[in-house]
Amino acid sequence: MKRTRPKLRIPLPRAGCPFCWEWLPPPDRNAPTHGRELPAGRCACGAFFVFDQSGKSAGQAQIDLRTLACGGDVDRGLKLRADEDFDLRSKALGAQTIQGRRVVRGHPYLQPKVWALELR
Repeated sequence: MKRTRPKLRIPLPRAGCPFCWEWLPPPDRNAPTHGRELPAGRCACGAFFVFDQSGKSAGQAQIDLRTLACGGDVDRGLKLRADEDFDLRSKALGAQTIQGRRVVRGHPYLQPKVWALELR
C-alpha cells in the first residue's frame, strides 16, 4: 500500500537555497523521504531540501534529508556522518505579521525553515 502525503497546511513561501542562494524549485510530492510529511526536493546545485512548516520538526527534517540523499534507504542515510559525508544548513523563512504599521517577527525557533543537505 503506497502512502500518500497529506495536503499542505499553508502555502509554501518562495525560498532560496542555503548553499547556492538560487530559488528552490517546487517540492516533489513523491520524494523518497522517511516520514513523507514534509515537502522535499532537490535544488539545481545538487543540494537536497526539506520545508519544515511548523519550525518544530528539525529532527524529522534531518532524517528526511538523509533518507532523500540516499535514494530512500533509511539505514544508509542514518549511517552518514555530519561534517564528513555531508554539510547541513538551515534557513529561517522569516514569517512576518503586520500589526498596524509595525512588523512583528516571531521567535526564530518557531518560524518555518528550509533545511538543506549537500553530500561531499
